[in-house]
Amino acid sequence: TFQAVQEQVGNRKIYEFAKNLGLTPETNSKGEIYESSSLGAIDGINVLQMAAAYNAFANGGTYIEPLTVTKIVFRENNDVKTIKPTETKVMSEATAFMISDMLVTAVESGLSSGAKINGVTLAAKTGTTNFSNEDKNKLNLSSDAVNDAWIVGFDPEYTVSMWYGYRIVNSKNHLHQTSAVIERGKLYKAIGNVIFNKNTGKSFNQPNSVVKVCVEKGSMPAALPSANTPQDQISCEYFKKGTEPTETSSKYNKLDTVKNLKV
Repeated sequence: TFQAVQEQVGNRKIYEFAKNLGLTPETNSKGEIYESSSLGAIDGINVLQMAAAYNAFANGGTYIEPLTVTKIVFRENNDVKTIKPTETKVMSEATAFMISDMLVTAVESGLSSGAKINGVTLAAKTGTTNFSNEDKNKLNLSSDAVNDAWIVGFDPEYTVSMWYGYRIVNSKNHLHQTSAVIERGKLYKAIGNVIFNKNTGKSFNQPNSVVKVCVEKGSMPAALPSANTPQDQISCEYFKKGTEPTETSSKYNKLDTVKNLKV
């Protein structure tokens, strides 16, 4: 949860992390980020900012300033002016890879499956924003009305951010929860089928700072499986090197046979 992360790393570091990705979350009078920001409840964020932010996960932790022009050729003398974006390392390769891997799972078997595109190793995050009951009554909206529907997805080469919704909302023009999710996915796939390179075999490169270790499902903190752990209770996960579990779970340990029992 946000509170647990806040206790571990500090509210200010959370804010700085988002700020380094080109986002500007709202803060209270103490300069602290609101807990609702962890759910995406931030005003004034557009698709360009989201694409640039998620692209930092795709390329190993470097934030690249988004530009629309990278080269200017002067008609008079054919001189060429190259414009290079500012690149800033904002997170470790381990963090970037592990977030990317989690978002790949979200596409393959999670809540972001609507973004799945065959032939592409795609990491993605979907999300919707809701109306308050007050706004629903004021605008005469359906009970299942939602305001915005988002998808931000990336492969090792490209990042595509998409907002789906109505610029002006009224009783006739507004999204409905179920249909918004379905149509959002259809539109994103149509865009992604043109942009993402299919069947290239490219996936996110595991850095040396990350190790994959098999652990026992449900163990908290994560523990190594014992000799008696059922195979369907073992899952192989990524860990930042040096943080991988070393203790073995005792959940499935067999008890010694009872001896000298008297009844």
